[in-house]
Amino acid sequence: MTEKLIRCFVAVQVPATVLSAVEQYIKALNKTVSDIHWVKVNGIHVTLKFLGEIQPALVEQVEEIMVPLSHLYKPFRIKLKGSGCFPNKSKPRVFWLGLEQDSAKTLSEIHGWIDTNLKPLGFSEEERGFSPHLTIGRVRKPQNFDNLFNFIEKKPFAEHAFSIEKIDLMRSELKPTGAEYSEIKSYPLQG
Repeated sequence: MTEKLIRCFVAVQVPATVLSAVEQYIKALNKTVSDIHWVKVNGIHVTLKFLGEIQPALVEQVEEIMVPLSHLYKPFRIKLKGSGCFPNKSKPRVFWLGLEQDSAKTLSEIHGWIDTNLKPLGFSEEERGFSPHLTIGRVRKPQNFDNLFNFIEKKPFAEHAFSIEKIDLMRSELKPTGAEYSEIKSYPLQG
């Protein structure tokens, strides 16, 4: 019998107080346009590395490789600021809120560390570059989003700063009601 694969990723979880503000903003955006699948706030996080569906033994190897992360980095602050879409305004597929890093670019450094240290396990490095963000909505079908862009321009998301104190290895279970996330292992930043 083969072991069931585990769909997982490395992420930063967002504090509940910030998620509450994001939820209010999503409600306001929802009034401006239809056919966008808005993300449930309890599933919002900053993905540092998507690992895909992997064997439990490989999950254990990832857990071990990630241990030094706790001792390399100290907690740091980041700002949730600005918004936009991927790939562009003429054909948006994903709507997001941006993250502004401190001058040390700590989140990018952590992303790079994860990319480099997981590569020997067969995980490819990110080719597109790291663009930290919170995905808040996905486009269901192409349409005119002028009302949404006008709203965002007139009422941008209010800036929220928060501390990143840990990095988490997460499990993602796809269910008919949407993805459900749970923590596999946490790495407190104590550097």
